[in-house]
Amino acid sequence: MCEAINLYLFVFVGFKLRWFFSTAKLALQFTLQKLIMMMS
Repeated sequence: MCEAINLYLFVFVGFKLRWFFSTAKLALQFTLQKLIMMMS
């Protein structure tokens, strides 16, 4: 029982981190594009 809960938490946190990093990467790219457009 305890192992199943640990596995579920591990997968849940992994998905959360992956979603967070992909979102952060998109936001960073968007910001960089805006900065480049402002510079030129």
